Amino acid sequence: MRAVNNAELDPDFVNKSKALTPVIVSHDLMHNRTSLFTTVMQMVSYGCIVYCINHSDGTATYHLDSSKEGSKEVFYEPYDRMKHKVTMDKFRDGQIQHRMKDINALIKFIQEEAKELNIDMSKLVAMGFGMGAMTSIEMTKELEEIKACVAMDPYYSARSEKILSGEYSISKPYFILTNEDYPGSPFIADYEHKKTNDKFVEESNKSGDEGNYNLTLKNTSHVCTADISLYYSSIFKLFGLIHPIVDVSDTVSKSRDLIVAFLSEHDLTPIKSLEKVKK
Repeated sequence: MRAVNNAELDPDFVNKSKALTPVIVSHDLMHNRTSLFTTVMQMVSYGCIVYCINHSDGTATYHLDSSKEGSKEVFYEPYDRMKHKVTMDKFRDGQIQHRMKDINALIKFIQEEAKELNIDMSKLVAMGFGMGAMTSIEMTKELEEIKACVAMDPYYSARSEKILSGEYSISKPYFILTNEDYPGSPFIADYEHKKTNDKFVEESNKSGDEGNYNLTLKNTSHVCTADISLYYSSIFKLFGLIHPIVDVSDTVSKSRDLIVAFLSEHDLTPIKSLEKVKK
């Protein structure tokens, strides 16, 4: 990883001989815009300009509510959010629709500054983790502006019914990275994850794009893919509470490399990666 805080831009980007690749990052439930910080820095080091937002659908650890007079911070309350659900898929569908409003507003913002910052809007990438991965898939399916999708262990609940009936897929390049154990909690696992993921991949591959990837990390659980696991792992190890089968820092590092390799393969990074994705 070569990104450095407050570093000077490479001369090729200063003189605009190279354009920046825009990436929109969507966070998971009870996460926020900082949740994939090292992954984002890796992408930045290859010439991407990355936009991470706190969604206003109630799933962020906190967000700024400016809908009423006087802005205020709102914090995540999962049980209050669960009280009024009809069924989980409908509940999550409402959140996805709300998130799409956030995304549409963000895309308009990026378009407004694209010329000044030399951003190549023809290479706009959607990326996310968990619920954010499902959001990135929805973006890729519904928005013409999105050219490729990076989905890290998608939480398919909002679309599982449509996926299993063969009614939901995408026809653009995608990179799906799943964990062997998803996600372990009956509070979240309200659908058959592997079966749903396999069906989504099967239907999406009908587009014929050979550059699609569906990879599974062995001996890992859902949280191992997210950068926040680096923090939890270090704390647990400090107190001798766990002896992980897989080094979490290794897992996150490899995930970063694979994502950049995928983008590079599809000519979506101004600076090429030497890594290759192997199926």
